[in-house]
Amino acid sequence: MFHTPSSSWRRRTGLRVLVLDEDPGSRRMMAFLIAMRGHRCATVDSADSAFESIEEFRPDATIDDWSRRGGALRGFGQEVRSRYGYVRGLVVTSCIDEPREFQAEEGVDSYFTKPLAMGDVITRVELIVRS
Repeated sequence: MFHTPSSSWRRRTGLRVLVLDEDPGSRRMMAFLIAMRGHRCATVDSADSAFESIEEFRPDATIDDWSRRGGALRGFGQEVRSRYGYVRGLVVTSCIDEPREFQAEEGVDSYFTKPLAMGDVITRVELIVRS
């Protein structure tokens, strides 16, 4: 059985962040940067794996490289929100026409467009979880 730790516990031990990306190199880099900031990270390469990992890992936030799928799994953020309301979401993408509509449609808290600075992504995750 899992429980969602209190916010004071999170401040002492860092956040739990789940990274969803098909590219192994991007997953390793993101996991390294997250660990360097004192947080725990789990990485997956598919939405199915992500849902399994959310059940076990209980992340505070997800980082999803949406553009890699060409829109094939739009709505992933909404599904995560409906199943696990406490999980914050950040999307990394290279294709957004209407940023506000995208954020609302996808059910995410924030997004980054490529190219991006990885350190900025981690800072944004910290901010959305603590807000």
